[in-house]
Amino acid sequence: MLLRDIPKINARLFTDRVALIDEIGNELTWNQFNTRVNSLSNALLGLGLRKGDRLAIICDNRHEFVEAFFAAIKIGVIPTAINYRFPFEHIAFLVNDCGAKTIFVENKYVQNVNYIRTKFKTIENFIGIDTDHGYSHCFETLIAGNKSNEPEVEIAEEDPSVLIYTSGTTGLPKGVLHSSRNMIHACLAELTLYHFYPDDRVIITPPLYVAGIILTIATLFSGATAIIFNFKGQNFMEMVEKHKATVVTSMIPTRFHIIREFLATSKKKYDVSTVRKMGVGPQYVSPEQLREMWEFFGRPELNKAYLGTEFIIASGLLWHDIVSGLCEKATEKEKKRLTSAGKGLVDNGIRIVDDNGQDLPPGKVGEILVSGSTTKDARYWNRPDLTQQKWRGGWCYTSDLGFFDENGYLYFAGRKDDLIRSGAFWVAPAHVESVLVGHPSVNECAVFGVPDKKWMEAVTAAISLREGRDVTEDEIKEHCRKYLAGYQVPKKIHIMEELPKDPGTRKILVREIKKLLGYG
Repeated sequence: MLLRDIPKINARLFTDRVALIDEIGNELTWNQFNTRVNSLSNALLGLGLRKGDRLAIICDNRHEFVEAFFAAIKIGVIPTAINYRFPFEHIAFLVNDCGAKTIFVENKYVQNVNYIRTKFKTIENFIGIDTDHGYSHCFETLIAGNKSNEPEVEIAEEDPSVLIYTSGTTGLPKGVLHSSRNMIHACLAELTLYHFYPDDRVIITPPLYVAGIILTIATLFSGATAIIFNFKGQNFMEMVEKHKATVVTSMIPTRFHIIREFLATSKKKYDVSTVRKMGVGPQYVSPEQLREMWEFFGRPELNKAYLGTEFIIASGLLWHDIVSGLCEKATEKEKKRLTSAGKGLVDNGIRIVDDNGQDLPPGKVGEILVSGSTTKDARYWNRPDLTQQKWRGGWCYTSDLGFFDENGYLYFAGRKDDLIRSGAFWVAPAHVESVLVGHPSVNECAVFGVPDKKWMEAVTAAISLREGRDVTEDEIKEHCRKYLAGYQVPKKIHIMEELPKDPGTRKILVREIKKLLGYG
């Protein structure tokens, strides 16, 4: 099975069942979805696009995004989603870097795109989404003016299928090519986590230009209904209640906090009793936060995953492990397991190695390596040098740090580049962060190193507090001393009202925290 086959197969199996719902009010059945995608594919062929060409999409979470994505995939054109929140120069860089011949632009972003369109080097076709976009090609007109027969383009499972860019939090984003085989196995991994059924109605919380498109594809792969919208507290509650959602994806603490903030000022009571399954993370989630979300949504089945652009999805902590850690009679080992990333999914292999590539025993921190069909055909776009560094001997060198426990569960310990040199010791920020968020008053945190004459780098933390909570720096340090070695305890803890985040991915931006705190 190829990625492009999802609409065709499900149109046959689930003809009149709903495939896609968006917040504008559009509901597309599987037959409608496949028919529209085919028409758009044939329109793209008519515009001169051919297998291997690239296509860019700048659009909110709405049905046209998903249709454009699959229309490209059906004819071997490689789609890439552009983060519209990026600065103008970043957007121009991405469009030029991928060499897109065609770009889909939602009308609300036309003014921004037109401002930089003279910098685009390869774009031949601008296609407007919705009305009043001013482009010669219109999304709906192209669909209406082309036949809906299945396009005939020969595609192999190892052919490049999608181009996904990294978030660019450590520099300019890098494009990662994934094959149809990679994507299908990622869908199988997500199925292992979520146990999607065709009658599920799945809330897609992240933006489609990041993890949202992967979750949407996995949902559609299973025949379930994908509910896509632009995340806000009110939007989320309304979409869950209106469409009786059964699954919630990627409920990170930041999103949950936004929901609770909305509900604190809302007079309406919302019904979330239909939610049966929920994914939490990949942002770190403390056991306390995990329990709070679990109780709020009526104790649904929970899962956690270890994700990355280069390998899509590697491991997961399944429901039986999570419920064991949340129950009243949980052992300390079961409680600790709540902070793990679980075990490898589908055919993914995971290793922990030292700087010489030698495997490390349980409890020892090293670099996480991932192998398997979610990363088998992956490579960086136009970066053969980085590709050779990243993928070696069948393994993806993730640059993430982690360790196994004695039962083979994976624990994340930060990024190699984030390590802090505190005197004679190395400190992994993620390990310190896991202790900080274990304090009942701490909502979010970030740990980083600051140049120091005595320690080389001083372990430093920034935290935000839960609503209505108050705590002193000394109290937080005392909490840390219970669980950390002396050299790991933050020398300085800054209490901030809110930690700055990327507006799309919701990743905490450490570099912005440093600027705000005067660390440059």
